[in-house]
Amino acid sequence: LSSLGLVVVDELHMLGEGGSRGATLESSLSLLMHAAPDTWLVGMSATLSNIHQLLAFLSAKLFTSNFRPVKLEEHVMLNDEIFQVCGSGPSLELASLRKLTATDRRMTDVSLDPDCLVPLVLEAILDDKKQPKHSCLIFCATKKSCQNVAAMVASIFKKRHKSLLGYKSSQRRAVLQTLRHEAGGDCCPVLAATVPAGVAYHHSGLTADERKVVEEAFSSDLLCVLCSTTTLAAGVNLPARRVILRCPMVGRSFLSLSQYKQMVGRAGRAGLDTTGNSILILHDKEAVQMMSVLQGPFTSCESSLLSDGGKSFRRFLLSLVGLKVAMSDEHLRNVISKTLWHVQCSANADFESEITGNIQLLMKSGFIRRRAQPSDSATQLDSATQTDSVSQSQTQTLLASST
Repeated sequence: LSSLGLVVVDELHMLGEGGSRGATLESSLSLLMHAAPDTWLVGMSATLSNIHQLLAFLSAKLFTSNFRPVKLEEHVMLNDEIFQVCGSGPSLELASLRKLTATDRRMTDVSLDPDCLVPLVLEAILDDKKQPKHSCLIFCATKKSCQNVAAMVASIFKKRHKSLLGYKSSQRRAVLQTLRHEAGGDCCPVLAATVPAGVAYHHSGLTADERKVVEEAFSSDLLCVLCSTTTLAAGVNLPARRVILRCPMVGRSFLSLSQYKQMVGRAGRAGLDTTGNSILILHDKEAVQMMSVLQGPFTSCESSLLSDGGKSFRRFLLSLVGLKVAMSDEHLRNVISKTLWHVQCSANADFESEITGNIQLLMKSGFIRRRAQPSDSATQLDSATQTDSVSQSQTQTLLASST
């Protein structure tokens, strides 16, 4: 690590995601700052709130910029009316632009598409000659919803917009053939039905190779509509002319301001578009809560080390001991003092009790042992756990079943 000169961390707000992802990022950054104190560290995000705590965690200075290579226009569709989002924070307002017309409804099958999603998609992807030359991302709350929406859009394209099916048809067949190859000969039936229409879905249910095929096809304009979960909102650079948020939900949770901004931020392709636009689809029952979100602050970025009952914290402790980064209580406390969790500890007693309690739990479980020096060392059980990337609970279950 000491040979690294610069480390750039994009999407720094993922520190506060909770679960293993945020904890792993926090652990890695803390270890980096301890093992390579001279390495420059640059963290980037467009959706951070508690900047002062993050500056303390990273021992960093703040640089801000409002630059965006492509102008973004945000919209909300409430029932049949489209509004433009004006301003930000408590002063944010919605200005009426237009209502859906009978022409819009004739472009779709309202029995399948009651929110008139297809007209919004066609408005974005078609050029002056009514050819699908642009792209549209549709964010959905769940994986199942992604597949359903993709199937619905492709079905209506086939029924009411057959001229779209001839666009780059041979290349789309090649994409489908590649997907079949990656799946061992049997392609997902939803993709088999949607890809010829220039539509696909993207979520963690696809393999990494399948997602790569879909991403490349979308980037090269072979696919013009992509229905996705938040996997495309964070970390994957696949911008589109228009981004549509199917509903204000992520799974079963209501959308946060940070998640909303990450999604709409995918609108506008630098070098290809002069503007990008987004449309959030709302209904009356969601409108008040979503306005509160849009007018509110970003959610505070909280440490994830203890968010899963301490499992990630214990894994961090194990890695420090197993990698011989920390061989004593003093060394452990020195490294842990460089975590965001330490910066946010409400009292020093919390810091000490969590470390002591989790070390004792690891010793009781047989993952580490204490020597007379005093120093801690990893056991063979811990070495096997780390080598095979298995959780401590899984290791204990396997050990119990083999004895």
